[in-house]
Amino acid sequence: MPLSNDNIQEELTLLQKYDLLVHIIEESSLSLKERLKGITALFSTFSPEQDEYPYDEYITEYVLEEYAYARSLGLSIADSAYSAKVSATLFNEALFGVKVSLATFVNIAKAELYGQATMKRKHLGKLDTASADGALKGTIAFLEKIYPREYGQKASLELSANDDFKKMWQIEVTHVETQPKETPK
Repeated sequence: MPLSNDNIQEELTLLQKYDLLVHIIEESSLSLKERLKGITALFSTFSPEQDEYPYDEYITEYVLEEYAYARSLGLSIADSAYSAKVSATLFNEALFGVKVSLATFVNIAKAELYGQATMKRKHLGKLDTASADGALKGTIAFLEKIYPREYGQKASLELSANDDFKKMWQIEVTHVETQPKETPK
């Protein structure tokens, strides 16, 4: 299916756009011309016709690994860039395809997707193995804060584990206001 601005919804999140970027470039059977058309429809700031890509020099494989790891810990984009020893300004532009080659842009998208998915997986894994009430509350609070659409008020969370038999846990995440207990007089 050819891609155009009409096919791409304005409401896509950045992570959804990165997923489409990776799919279009690495997994689709579109011609190079159609792939580039799809990418520029997703990211108007990406320019495949540039002669030079000055940010490619700074965004090495090592920088991307450090960045993805920092994002998986929950660090902001700026702090993740700093931990990878590049400026947040450079990385914020590169995240939208500015001054980077297509190959680097795809690798940036993969690093961001990996970092976000790994962070979510870590905390959902903690829910699966949490035994102490305090650890469970902390993990739920983190998920509510970082992913409010999915785990905020009124969100439900289903986890399953396959052992010899199937178990299903359902946790409803709600905000509860604590009130101090009144002492009898």
